Amino acid sequence: MEKYKENLEEFIANIQNRTITKNEVIVGELSSKVVLFLESKSIEVSSKYIYLSVKAYKHILRDFKKKLGKAIPDEVIKEIYKSLDSPHKVIFDTQKKHCNLIYIDSNYELLFKIVVQPNYSSKLGSINTIVTAGIIYEDTLKSKYYEVITEHGWESNPR
Repeated sequence: MEKYKENLEEFIANIQNRTITKNEVIVGELSSKVVLFLESKSIEVSSKYIYLSVKAYKHILRDFKKKLGKAIPDEVIKEIYKSLDSPHKVIFDTQKKHCNLIYIDSNYELLFKIVVQPNYSSKLGSINTIVTAGIIYEDTLKSKYYEVITEHGWESNPR
């Protein structure tokens, strides 16, 4: 995880300084349980790595999300690799066209999601990429379109 931390810190600094040298950075890996789940849905992943792109980083921090109160703090993004490594819950969105994985965590006293799209087509080829992230509420997680992949015992924050 230390490598992900260093790469992410440099990546974010380059975006903020406008000295971008690469478009994506690896911030985590799909667990074997998630890969097996995807295979059971006939979804073969070409890589276990999860990427964050410049576009997704800017999307996560955009003003519109801030105005809605759904933007996650910068400190959460800077440690997103931790949430991907040991999320409280990973769910599969059966309704979305792109079969999104949704990582749920409740660090920093807020409940938030990280949406990962497997097999996203990029200049690097087919990758698993973060498409968005934001604050969510527990009621949202009760959707009939979500299938739980992994779940660790956790006490969510009341919302």
